[in-house]
Amino acid sequence: MQETMTRQLVFPSASRWRRLGFVGMSATLLLVACGDGAVGPTIEIGSADLPTSAGVDDRGHWQSSAWDQDWIEYPGNTTLNMEHGLGRTPRAVLVYVSFSPDGFGAGLAAGDAARVVAADDQHVAIQNATRENFFVRVALP
Repeated sequence: MQETMTRQLVFPSASRWRRLGFVGMSATLLLVACGDGAVGPTIEIGSADLPTSAGVDDRGHWQSSAWDQDWIEYPGNTTLNMEHGLGRTPRAVLVYVSFSPDGFGAGLAAGDAARVVAADDQHVAIQNATRENFFVRVALP
């Protein structure tokens, strides 16, 4: 006796098509926002140029600005070299980005939006290797 196999084509449901479309659109947006490797100028930010809310707190942690005000412009394809006055090399460099100068909707940045180029006892340099313009807050524990 000979068995015959038949294949039944299964088409994704409408909700699955929507999910696939969302994933595809997200991937496209990610590629558009990613840099092409060409990073432009370096912006030097001395301690006198930082917002008044910048500085070292009572726990010995430095911040470039308060959570809710005075975030620093962080243009695409640029490097920011900030004087921190911590007096030691930071244990970590935390870079938060927002589309708003008051930090609304901020998130911890990663990848090309927050390349840590250098960190020592006086300066920290971060690089935005994307084409997207952000506002940035840097915290050094």
